[in-house]
Amino acid sequence: MTIKDIADKKVLILGLGREGESTYRLFRRLWPDQRLALADQNDLSQLGGFWSEVARQDKQVEFILGSDYLDAVNHYQVVVRSPGISLKKIKLKQATITSQTELFLQKVRDRTIGISGTKGKSTTAGLVHHLLQSKKKVFLVGNMGRPALDFWSEADDPNAWFVYEMSSHQLDGLTISPHQAIFLNLMPDHLDYFGQLDAYYQAKINLIRYQTPKDLLVYNQADDHLRATIAISLAQKIPFSPQPDEGSVCFWQESQLYYQAPGEVPEVVLNKEKLNQLHPTVKVNIMPAVILAKMAGLSNQEISDKLLDFKPPKHRLEFIGQWQGIFFYDDSAATIPAATISALRSLEHSVDTLIIGGSEKGIDFEELAEEIIRAGVSHLISFPKTGPEIVALVKKQALKKGQPAPSVKEVKDMAEAVKHALEVTAPQKVCLLSPASASFTNFKNYQARGEAFQKWVKEMSRH
Repeated sequence: MTIKDIADKKVLILGLGREGESTYRLFRRLWPDQRLALADQNDLSQLGGFWSEVARQDKQVEFILGSDYLDAVNHYQVVVRSPGISLKKIKLKQATITSQTELFLQKVRDRTIGISGTKGKSTTAGLVHHLLQSKKKVFLVGNMGRPALDFWSEADDPNAWFVYEMSSHQLDGLTISPHQAIFLNLMPDHLDYFGQLDAYYQAKINLIRYQTPKDLLVYNQADDHLRATIAISLAQKIPFSPQPDEGSVCFWQESQLYYQAPGEVPEVVLNKEKLNQLHPTVKVNIMPAVILAKMAGLSNQEISDKLLDFKPPKHRLEFIGQWQGIFFYDDSAATIPAATISALRSLEHSVDTLIIGGSEKGIDFEELAEEIIRAGVSHLISFPKTGPEIVALVKKQALKKGQPAPSVKEVKDMAEAVKHALEVTAPQKVCLLSPASASFTNFKNYQARGEAFQKWVKEMSRH
């Protein structure tokens, strides 16, 4: 479905968060007098000032609010669904379901670089955008940037490119894939939404499912799930790997980053000296960004210089500062075990206190428990609901390996967590917030969780 197909239809904007607001703004600009229905589970007082103003000024809208808001779906011809709203239990009749991502790609897929994976997509999207800016007019879109439809006018420029970070919720139900795709990894996640692991994987695979032989796929060939999955894409395939695996165009070897174009001799893009100046999350996510930068014509020196200027996204192994001799890191965006495992390995046995736990996603924490023991973490601070589950597995692993288990403190708010961390963390060691869980038990989102951590660390450390 394209934007032209929506004109003069009975339209429902489903979900009035960031994307819903963006969709409304565009539709109202394109069709000032068209009737629009707006649906959300929250009432008007919870939705904020923007929607209160819409309700007051726009007489051509109908609000459908409250717990039964999904019942409205079949009363409309077109439903523009916000990410994360599931219609799997709704028996669809006349409604055609679309999304911001679908509408945007229908307009500009040939100039879109779509980036997805279970972890690392925000940092990778930021790196790609940062490196390509010197060669292209490029915009950062999606989870990390602004909503896609905010760039509707910019998409009219044939020279404009869009780096689009795509979550599983944005990919779910998609029937079009971006011209260039970066696929980082596939791990269990969002089972609370998708129910089964295969349903989550199938949503992710929409990133490449509809690619053509004229398209491009940059992928991590060290990921077993991806190697079994990429055959579905007809695109030209360019692999990268943490090791110099056969065919890898970009890889690490002896603490140096290499790029090897097909038929060419490997060249060093980043040497050991520059490597030590990079943020840990950059080292992990750098390879696909380097591939696109080299294809765009950046020299190794240009890439190296720009990488040193890059600031990773907030709440991703973000160094907050040192207080009372303790190093504090905010990794609130670690909402799955694999991300916390990566953080523990990046900080190399320096984590003394780990703050874990949050809302349930239906994911196994066994491997994380093993890593916590291996990393030598001394203290665990546990949030509900998943914190106690992780703690129980850690104690089991400690007993199995004949090692002492970390001390445990169960908390209900971030102030209590930080207060305890200041009391127990050894000087010159790390206190790491890396929950391995979503935030919704105690916080609106992982950003709010990270901001609370930073606030209390800075406030309590002054005393």
